[in-house]
Amino acid sequence: MKKILFSILILYCALTACDKKNCPTEGEGYVFELPVNLSPAKDTFAIGDTITIISQFSNSVYEQKTEQNYLLEDFLFYPILEMTRIDTFPSSFSIEDFFDVILIPSSSYSLQTFSDNSQVLLGQYSNQGNSYIIEYQLVTKTSGLFILRQGHDLSKTPEQDFDGKCKNQGIDVVAILNGGGDNNIHMLLDSPDPHFNEWILIDPDFRFHDVGGYCFYVR
Repeated sequence: MKKILFSILILYCALTACDKKNCPTEGEGYVFELPVNLSPAKDTFAIGDTITIISQFSNSVYEQKTEQNYLLEDFLFYPILEMTRIDTFPSSFSIEDFFDVILIPSSSYSLQTFSDNSQVLLGQYSNQGNSYIIEYQLVTKTSGLFILRQGHDLSKTPEQDFDGKCKNQGIDVVAILNGGGDNNIHMLLDSPDPHFNEWILIDPDFRFHDVGGYCFYVR
């Protein structure tokens, strides 16, 4: 009987060790990469120009910690767009004051206005067979210095599951905008707002690049 129990214990430990090899480092959880494309990728736009933002990817999504792809079917990513004018202090978060927003019918995005008049685009990716997509356009109508951030808020449903997920591991998402370029981050230094010219630059990867940050002028 002891030999049987010992054999079961060895088998359990072996299986557990095998599972841990495919798990993220303890405490870090899964971090999925979602591509975002902004075009045209210019540092200065004219009034009346159209900026197109598209995020489209297959349901086999790359994960940073394990360096492998996972099948995420009917997954909720909670994409959120913040567009901020940062050449004033305090900065302004009212999208419609500076841009006309064109929402593509296939994308379930909508403009949300809060009590302080700040605005964001919220919604979900459209699930088209084996791929996800969200698309919208911004038409410039006021000059200024702006930062776009195409982030995600998985805190609403952290318990989501997928095939191969290790137990007790969290899930996060980073947006890889235009392949991970610098996306004009140096322009943050032109802002008089310390939130942008100091705070973000203390941890630029987490506070700018991971949330799909992109700076540009409209002149």
